[in-house]
Amino acid sequence: MVGRLAETSALDEALRISAESSEGGPVAVVIAGDAGIGKSRLAAEMSGRAAAAGWLLLSAGCVDLAEGSVPYLPLVDALRAFTAAELPPVLEHWRRGETEPAGPELSPDMARGRVYAAYLDLLRTRSDEAPLALVVEDVHWADRATRDLLSYLIRGLGTPQFQARVFVLLTYRSDELTRTSPVRAWLTELLRLPACRDWTWVRWTRLR
Repeated sequence: MVGRLAETSALDEALRISAESSEGGPVAVVIAGDAGIGKSRLAAEMSGRAAAAGWLLLSAGCVDLAEGSVPYLPLVDALRAFTAAELPPVLEHWRRGETEPAGPELSPDMARGRVYAAYLDLLRTRSDEAPLALVVEDVHWADRATRDLLSYLIRGLGTPQFQARVFVLLTYRSDELTRTSPVRAWLTELLRLPACRDWTWVRWTRLR
């Protein structure tokens, strides 16, 4: 990590604040840069430091598929850190691509809402046991469903009444996004959260 002292120091500080909920709670960081600049290396460094400090690490990456996209793929993959017994039934069925077992029929919107709420509650409750890091790489390839769920999680984690010890790290290739890209618009909205600080290619957003 030669030459990345400022970036690693910023991530260390973000981890520290995330772990100490009394200081302000969750933090989200966006690492932006051209292909090959070292985003994944920096994310791996941060992940290693977090794991060594006893954090629960959830990580996955978006994929550029030749034929369409698979909704929620990285966020489903991130749940591999949990066993089936550790997940609420709604998320375990979702992870398997199954519908929920017998019960009142749910509309697609209601079913989606149950998954979103269960995912957010999982991050909150597990961060009571140990600080939790959610790392999603290459969000320039994120599908609409993944972006929507990430937005829900980041905003929900920043709700003042919760003191979740959660750190969210996203990476993307800035050279992959056109001016009219929906991903660019989505990232712009995320980075408008209060108390946002920008670095050259590490952007730190305090969730509240």
